[in-house]
Amino acid sequence: MLVGNLPVMAGLWTTQLADEVARSSGPTGLVRFARGEVTLELLRADGRQVPPAGPGAVTRWLPRGAGALRRWLVCVPADTAPAEYLEASERVVLMLGADEAAVTGGYLRLKQLCDEAIHRGRPVDRVGIVVVGAAPDQADAAFRRLGDAARSFLGLEVDLVARLPRIERVESSARSTYPASECPGAADFLQSLHRAR
Repeated sequence: MLVGNLPVMAGLWTTQLADEVARSSGPTGLVRFARGEVTLELLRADGRQVPPAGPGAVTRWLPRGAGALRRWLVCVPADTAPAEYLEASERVVLMLGADEAAVTGGYLRLKQLCDEAIHRGRPVDRVGIVVVGAAPDQADAAFRRLGDAARSFLGLEVDLVARLPRIERVESSARSTYPASECPGAADFLQSLHRAR
């Protein structure tokens, strides 16, 4: 998941989405790559735990942890180079706010993604969108603006995955943050997750 321009701290919104997914699909893992840190959180995961910090801890835990969870959301900042996630992602989702700056920034990220995918010979034809921090009518309007531009100028279809109007209580089972130097990068993490599952 690409984390674009959001109304408040990104971690709060990504956790909201992961909890929504866990509510409908069962135990869910959320991984956030940001500012030299990697945060691993388990939602509605029946008391399962994440490993204590230490070199290689996440890498060793992943094969066992991946199989115990139904869904995984792996979040990277929207300005992450598409090469970091494109090859190993099952689905790309962009999370953004509903204001004009967020929609414009979202379009630019989608263009960057499409350009890189074409360069690699694997065009992307569909991306999911999550709009946060806005009333349903505002979220729908932002989604329509972004969808119309993506369809017209990029040949890209977008799906509205979720609207999250506000931050609510979540059921987090476990959470820990690790120095990025102790964890695989986003591309390696996605590949390891794919192999483990």
